[in-house]
Amino acid sequence: MRLPTKHVVVCWSLIVLSFAGFLVSLYLTYAHFRNVLPRCYVTSGCDTVITSRYSVIAGVPLALIGTVGFVVMFYLAIALLVSPGSRLMRAYEVLAYVGLLVAICLFLLQAIVLRAFCSYCLAVEGIVLLLWVGSYVLTSRWRRPEAAAP
Repeated sequence: MRLPTKHVVVCWSLIVLSFAGFLVSLYLTYAHFRNVLPRCYVTSGCDTVITSRYSVIAGVPLALIGTVGFVVMFYLAIALLVSPGSRLMRAYEVLAYVGLLVAICLFLLQAIVLRAFCSYCLAVEGIVLLLWVGSYVLTSRWRRPEAAAP
């Protein structure tokens, strides 16, 4: 199966976005393990968000989980570009949906509970949103229309 040109562009966009998300998450992971507070350039509150009890789950920093997640999305996007298939498309779509749900929860956590925003976290959440949009565009070709009810 060969991807149309539009989908090749989307795949490359997903690869670039995944790599960008990986870099931001890797930086936050590095900062966590080095006990360094990254500077907030766009918003104020990075220190509040990054040092909150919500930044770690069972001793694992969320930034590390994000780093691994972006690596998986990066390689899946490359696999979609090289040899697209419906199972691979579905896997990418599901991971993008899960990522979006997590990003929404983390955004709401910053807004409602912490009342502080981290510019790096917002960037990651924006990237996840764009990955979800890209996965929707990419997988829409393989969606079957619902059968009309008689």
